[in-house]
Amino acid sequence: MCFPLIADTKSELLSKLQNIDIKVPPRSNGRVKDHVERWTICKFIATYANNDKLSYPCQLIKREHPDFVLYTSHHCMGIEVTEAVNQDYARASTLTDINRNRAFEDLSLFKWGAPAKSHEELREILSREKLFGPGWVGSEVEDEFAQAAMDITLSKTKKLNSPHFAKFDENYLLIYCNLCLPALENDEACQIFSEKIRNYWSDDSFSKVVVEDDVNLFVFNTKGYELIKIYDVWNINH
Repeated sequence: MCFPLIADTKSELLSKLQNIDIKVPPRSNGRVKDHVERWTICKFIATYANNDKLSYPCQLIKREHPDFVLYTSHHCMGIEVTEAVNQDYARASTLTDINRNRAFEDLSLFKWGAPAKSHEELREILSREKLFGPGWVGSEVEDEFAQAAMDITLSKTKKLNSPHFAKFDENYLLIYCNLCLPALENDEACQIFSEKIRNYWSDDSFSKVVVEDDVNLFVFNTKGYELIKIYDVWNINH
């Protein structure tokens, strides 16, 4: 049991985080929501701690609506955790009875916002010997990243303002970016999303929207954005 996570100092917090098993199994081998939530929140907390963005003592509690609350000596932060993933890609990754390797070489077959594929269509794609997806040109990779983040932010903001959702001093949306994307131009992606979200901020919005990949935290708020390299005390990749 890793929650509640209680620490009086930065070094104690990082030590306790290092001892939490955050490995995430494949979707075809028992992955559940809790695996992704634990991976995402622990990487986030470790990075914030390493960059001296937390005060102590602190306590991280698991709950629902939002998923976590972080209490520090200065304030309390509600954190809603979610995953940005193409649902067709997630479904396809559980089809273990046919050759999947060729299909997963062509990630552009699973773009964010594309019409949902039927089970039969997924099986047909995964059985192909040759794959010819649409690929990406220009800034399409960064546009897709920004659109996914925007879609998820708007959807989760409706939940934030529902009667059963508790609000705190600060309310964070933490999105684990598990999209089927090639290399991202980080600053361009942040600029595109910042423009999309420019008119979003209000008393009814999240205080910050944080997009996390395996390398960076992309932190957005009313003042703009900040890129923070993830502090990986586990030295593992998902």
